[in-house]
Amino acid sequence: MNRDTYVKHHEEIRELMNTIEKLIKERQPEKNADSIARNVAVLAGKVSVHLSLEDKYLYPKLAESTEEKIRSLALRYQKQMGGIASNFVAYKDKYNTKPEVLEGAAKIEKETEAMFKELRNRIEKEEQELYQYIG
Repeated sequence: MNRDTYVKHHEEIRELMNTIEKLIKERQPEKNADSIARNVAVLAGKVSVHLSLEDKYLYPKLAESTEEKIRSLALRYQKQMGGIASNFVAYKDKYNTKPEVLEGAAKIEKETEAMFKELRNRIEKEEQELYQYIG
């Protein structure tokens, strides 16, 4: 895997987060619940594929580096991702169907904002700190 693949995934993930946020901010749950749920499901698929590729290719490759700094960075990122991933799974499970979106309409905006902030921070850190070490 090359850097461009991971960055492209990040762009797709950002785009989906923006779409979901826009739909939520319209504050029309009856009208937008289906689209929100569908986009959350698509986002979950993209995040899942991205994390799988990082676990299978990126972290092992960086962990084999001759530089201690790179090895420890890869291990730290891999450990940290576990918490973010479990938070995202909980979010996805809560909002990936229309009935769940409607049921959680009162708190979806706040929870989405918190979850997406966590994802965006991670994406930025990966692009600034981690991806410089891959081709």
